[in-house]
Amino acid sequence: MGSSNQINKVLESYIKDVVQKVFNLEVGVANVEHPENLVHGDFATNVSLVLAPEVKQLPLEVAKKLSYEMQENPLEQDFNGKKLKVFESVEIAPPGFINFKFTNEWLSNVLFDVTLGEENYGSSEMLKNLKTIIEYTDPNPFKVFHAGHLMTNTIGESLARIFAFCGAEVKRANYQGDVGIHVANSIWGLVKKMAKDNLTLVDLEKMDLQERIEYLGQAYSLGATSFEDDSEIQEEIRILNNYIYVVAQKLLIEDENWSATVDYQGLVGGQEPPFNLDLITSLYKAGKKWSLDYFETMYERLGTKFNYYYFESRAGEIGLQTVLAHVDDGIFKKDQGAIIFEGEKYGLHTRVFVNSKGLPVYEAKDLGLATIKDGDYKYDKSIIITGNEVDEYFKVVLKAMEFVNEDLANKTTHIGHGMLVFKHGSMSSRTGNVITADELLSSIKDKVMTKMVNSDVIDEGVSEKVAIASIKYSILKSGISNDIIYDEEEATNLVGNTGPYLLYTYARTCSVLEKADITKGKANGLLDYNRESELSPLELDVLRHVYKFPEVISLACERLSPNLIAGFIFDLAQKYNSFYAKEPIIKAPSDAEKHFRLHLTQAVGQVIKNGLDLLGIQVVDKM
Repeated sequence: MGSSNQINKVLESYIKDVVQKVFNLEVGVANVEHPENLVHGDFATNVSLVLAPEVKQLPLEVAKKLSYEMQENPLEQDFNGKKLKVFESVEIAPPGFINFKFTNEWLSNVLFDVTLGEENYGSSEMLKNLKTIIEYTDPNPFKVFHAGHLMTNTIGESLARIFAFCGAEVKRANYQGDVGIHVANSIWGLVKKMAKDNLTLVDLEKMDLQERIEYLGQAYSLGATSFEDDSEIQEEIRILNNYIYVVAQKLLIEDENWSATVDYQGLVGGQEPPFNLDLITSLYKAGKKWSLDYFETMYERLGTKFNYYYFESRAGEIGLQTVLAHVDDGIFKKDQGAIIFEGEKYGLHTRVFVNSKGLPVYEAKDLGLATIKDGDYKYDKSIIITGNEVDEYFKVVLKAMEFVNEDLANKTTHIGHGMLVFKHGSMSSRTGNVITADELLSSIKDKVMTKMVNSDVIDEGVSEKVAIASIKYSILKSGISNDIIYDEEEATNLVGNTGPYLLYTYARTCSVLEKADITKGKANGLLDYNRESELSPLELDVLRHVYKFPEVISLACERLSPNLIAGFIFDLAQKYNSFYAKEPIIKAPSDAEKHFRLHLTQAVGQVIKNGLDLLGIQVVDKM
């Protein structure tokens, strides 16, 4: 296999060598970029403009000397034992740019890289052995897995795949709130709703998982609404919340041999629980298990397998101890019974880390979580993905972490993404109008089935993949920080910049190869032909895009930008479909052209498949 995977890096190194030879100088950076207009070539460099002041010559003169050396000693690469000249022309342009245009032979041989590389084409070792833990999704037990979680999961899963594709060792983490007022709302709502419906926990356990989750969601909505509307109930739920911490700690001790570090029992202050403690415990255990079991069904649908599951009940104890240990040294400060971090001192805002009841809040828990993660996996980099509404929150947490454990803070990056917005309005989990991920995917699947009613291959499996492609691609084709306005009608179209369009294009490449009796990339002479005729403009248009894939992957990794991959494979699909519409493939004028175009088809399909996989999207062979 050739070494075209990082041709931009190869060119940069070549330019540095030429500068050293011509001017006996070392340049730290030899920038190369793609001209906006392909008329100017495939790559251009401004190295002459950078060098001109140092060698005291006009940029155009510097460019002439460098280009002359490049023409005398052209860049060559080995492709499967065959040495190829990389650039057909090296030309200069005012005020001192050097433009490079690939030879058709080099471009054509990129197809061999794709075919032989298969699912690894585009991968690199730029992050080799970088130990990375990526935390994402983070649904809370006792609450629904909503469309916002789907968005966070989509972004996190894509970044995890991109990092791994670029050589990193990646661990996936999921942090979930198994204590807190939302749990108290749910359990209070369960007790009241079960009494009203004359149901016991045994009755609920007989329901299927989906029914239990729906019941739990209704209970949460009842509790959350009552908390807001009735001050007496609010106080009752607050007391219940304190006991939730007691129960969670008790279960940790019993089930995980946990050594408690916080006296939660002492924090309840002698207040009686609103319900029997055994009832609270049994509902807590059941509701948490139902939620986690249901979440697993969603992770399976979305193609995610987590390495670590973390819970606030554990992180809270460690976080509380961390905060208490740093009050005397002034990192944290007691204030009206609570413990705060004075963010204003650092251009941020002040936040409570321990409330007046002595309970750790989210901020303290995140400090504890960082310690737990580091104990489980000695990472080099930790990435936390959430909605951008907590961007300012994380700035405060990371600043506090900097004082508590500077090493962990320096290794931690928070990425805040935009919101998923629907035409019919925003989501609200308090009122019960939340859009669950399951409801969203079901709606999209129904739309897909309607649009593909005449398809011979549409079934439950295909419609599921198309639906997931629709929503995931809609999320990832824009920058992470952008809000996504999801239009179901548009996003399920088989034309336009959509996930289904890319799946359809991939299926088209499979269909072409199947008709030519080529079921595997290396079969039936696909790699055995000698194309001597000139390449058509449409063939060249595809070729001059395919080779950029490894470069785009590296850039997406550096910038944490899956949208670069989405944009690339969409452009590639458009170029291939233009070629497909106008150039005969199986009925090409000659066998050599036929095999070349089949090879081109196979390479396009492989690149689209690799790109979609990095977006967390599964392909379908037929549509």
